[in-house]
Amino acid sequence: MALLVTGIYLDQPNDDAMDLVASRLKVDRKQIKDLQCVRRSLDARHRPPRFTCNYRVLLFRGENTVMSLGIPGVREYTERDQQRYGTAVTGPAKISRWPRGVRPIVVGAGPAGLFATLILARSGAEPILMERGELVEKRIGSVQRFTGGAPLDPNSNILFGEGGAGTFSDGKLYTRRRDGLVGFVLETFIRFGADPEILRESHPHLGTDGLRKLLPRLREHLVSEGAQIRFGALVRRLILENGRCRGVELADGRKFLSRPVILAIGHSARDTFRSLLEAGLHAEPKAMAVGVRVEHPQSLIDKALHGESHPDLPPAEYRLTQREKNGRAAYTFCMCPGGVVIPATAQPGHLALNGMIFRHRASGFANAALVVQVTAADYPGTDAMAGVRFQEQMERLAFAAGGGDYKAPAQRVVDFVRKRRSTSLPASTYSLGVRSIPMDDLLPQQVAKVMRVAIQAFDGRIEGFAGAEGLLLGLETRTSSPVRFSRRADGQSRGVADVYLAGEGAGRAGGIVSSAMDGIRVAGSIVERFGKAPE
Repeated sequence: MALLVTGIYLDQPNDDAMDLVASRLKVDRKQIKDLQCVRRSLDARHRPPRFTCNYRVLLFRGENTVMSLGIPGVREYTERDQQRYGTAVTGPAKISRWPRGVRPIVVGAGPAGLFATLILARSGAEPILMERGELVEKRIGSVQRFTGGAPLDPNSNILFGEGGAGTFSDGKLYTRRRDGLVGFVLETFIRFGADPEILRESHPHLGTDGLRKLLPRLREHLVSEGAQIRFGALVRRLILENGRCRGVELADGRKFLSRPVILAIGHSARDTFRSLLEAGLHAEPKAMAVGVRVEHPQSLIDKALHGESHPDLPPAEYRLTQREKNGRAAYTFCMCPGGVVIPATAQPGHLALNGMIFRHRASGFANAALVVQVTAADYPGTDAMAGVRFQEQMERLAFAAGGGDYKAPAQRVVDFVRKRRSTSLPASTYSLGVRSIPMDDLLPQQVAKVMRVAIQAFDGRIEGFAGAEGLLLGLETRTSSPVRFSRRADGQSRGVADVYLAGEGAGRAGGIVSSAMDGIRVAGSIVERFGKAPE
């Protein structure tokens, strides 16, 4: 029987915990057969901050005696713990005999599409993965040219290409969902090059450089398992016959007749959204959140949250929420300690921002989305694309306000709070430049009002948050998909048969891990439908 020991405090994450765990269990350290840290987090409430660790413990003998003592923070390590902490988790699909004439097409090489392809390939389905953007090695060059001032490529950019939007983002792997699929996703990342520490961290992240490293290895594995991968393959429309999908047609006119089709298109494939609605798929507008990127010197955040702490501590992170009484909530999202602000857009003439982190978090600045909830009642219309039009209106306004060359409209936080224009701007990590613009000129009035109140509340939790060193950059509009496609329990569309919907673009996930998990489940439904167990 394994034991779970929670709440062991360390000054540094790699300190020897053997004596501390033995003391908690009231045994000699020589009695401990194996000690494994399964979860580690930084407790910044303590001064100086300390690390809180949970351990899976095996003893040579005496587990029942220890359990009989009723020691706080000590209990049996259960199957649920194994799922929660993501260790030794097997894959969700078994090798099957696959029927001839059924070769799934997966559209989109983000987390949902990649993991759906992985499950299908393992099952012998020989899936075809189609991605409108470039493979990651070429995509990096396209993004670097754009952020250096070159024209935007609408098909290969920070949002589209191998790995999806997450390839150029914070690379966070945190999800509130807890089941065996979390462990499968994390261990898959580790298999292809991620740091094994992601299994232990309470808020794991890969960094954009970590994601870029593992994607080519995952691609090679998929091909070795029988998958075919096509880049530069923009799916223009579905090929339908008698209410069923028989394949897809690409933008260059090529047709691929195969089924079923998994759509894992991401939350920004607006042209594809329109095509799917024309094809008869059912969807509705979905609530989301919009706002700005807020950026501070990392030293300001560290001092406020860590105090006079050990220099080896990681850059401080925050997550803040403020809700109006019976009203909207404002909150921070996608916080990037030691990160940079980037132009996350795929449409010429539009500007939307996001944050990105490299593994070592060494930019010297912290940024986060600072957003306010909006609902379908705020959108111009009631149709499925109303939320998209709401986003596009804000993004066109931000692009024009920045000068039409992807400069970001910006304002000091203190000036936004006091409703005055910034006469100067502090340094920023945004590489294409900033231009002083009052955020009230860009944000919906109801959003700006809630945000102003929230910023003042956040300043009470992080000293200096509303000060002159803080910078607001506009706009942050793509926190999640503004569209939710209707699907059955197995992931199949309610509007067109043999079309499956997965991930953020379907309005069914939010982030790398939850999108990957959704892709796994949808692919698992297809395996269950078509696959046959080996005789």
